[in-house]
Amino acid sequence: MKQTLHLFAKAILLLVLINTSTASAQNYNFTTWNTGNNSVLTVSAFRSVTIDKRGNAWVGADLGGLYNFNTKDSIWKKANTYLDVTFRHLVPSNIVADSNVWATSIGKSAVQAITGGAYHINTKTEVITQYGSGIAGGLSSRYANSLALSKSGKVYVASAQMLTGTTTFQGGVYVSSTLNPPPPS
Repeated sequence: MKQTLHLFAKAILLLVLINTSTASAQNYNFTTWNTGNNSVLTVSAFRSVTIDKRGNAWVGADLGGLYNFNTKDSIWKKANTYLDVTFRHLVPSNIVADSNVWATSIGKSAVQAITGGAYHINTKTEVITQYGSGIAGGLSSRYANSLALSKSGKVYVASAQMLTGTTTFQGGVYVSSTLNPPPPS
């Protein structure tokens, strides 16, 4: 009798699990944009995506720059600077009155020292400001992998050690204010 009740309980549990999993299954109808159906998109490998406070998508490509999708007008646009940079991580500002986006980049093959770092993207003017090392100062290494924004208005950037020729640039974690970020020095 105990064995029968045990088997019956297992059968009921199995039916509940099957019923629950089929009841919660979703069918999504994705729209696809790529180089085959959109002339603005010039690469096929995308690394990151975020949505700004206006609802527009910002998409970072692998060695292909930065793209913006205006969801209201359904129009794709490619940023006119840093055209062949890999944007690894994109984060919308979490400051109430700020609709800008921050990004990280490891640069492009063999020239991380020039194009990598953290980027501030003004979504209204579409001006992109790079924060790296050397000329565009602030970071000791431009091999920026990730970033996070705090509610108090700070940007945290995680960067890896980078070797350029015979020079080693130490990686680290950097922090700066996102409220009126200073221009690169």
